[in-house]
Order: sequence, then structure tokens, then C-alpha cells
Amino acid sequence: MTPDIVNELVDDLYAESVDDFVGLWEVTGVLSAQRPEADDDELRRLGALTVQGLVDAGLLIGDLVSGRGFVPWDDPLDVGRVMAMWHALGRLPNMGDDICWFARPGA
Repeated sequence: MTPDIVNELVDDLYAESVDDFVGLWEVTGVLSAQRPEADDDELRRLGALTVQGLVDAGLLIGDLVSGRGFVPWDDPLDVGRVMAMWHALGRLPNMGDDICWFARPGA
């Protein structure tokens, strides 16, 4: 069962994606603010569920490239790659970490 915090965050970020790209740092920022007692492992678990929820909702994973906008990854549904990059970072991603972005198809 997916925790309510994840369902609510997926809904909020999906709605935001109508007008803007969604950064991974937004996921971690909300989760850490709403669950200040959670350790990094728990935040990564909730983050993985949120990233999967965004993909399941129809968002693509990619990069923001200067002059080109949103560029989907070769596999724009690769949640495992997102989580591997997060783990390699060794901490929660923040606004300055460009691990990935999420966007609706055609954005």
C-alpha cells in the first residue's frame, strides 16, 4: 500500500507539471519537510515510490538542456537510474543537483 504522503505528493506534482517542469529536488524537499523524523533510507524509499508514481501518472524523466528545454532520457521511465544517481549522490538531492526533471509528454 502506498503511503498517503506519496499519493498526495504525486497528485500535487502532476498538477504542477501542467505549467512547469518538476525537479527531483521538489520530491525530496516536500518529503523531508513533512517527515522530519525520517532517516535517509526512509526518505529514499518514499522518494522511489513518488518517482514511480509520477512515471505511472504519465510523466517522463529527462534533463533540462539550455536552449532545448526538456529532453527525455533514452529510457524516460527509468526509475532505477534516478534512484541509483540519488544513492551515488550520498545525500538528499536539492535544488542545485540536476539528477533529473519530470515533464508531460510533448513538453
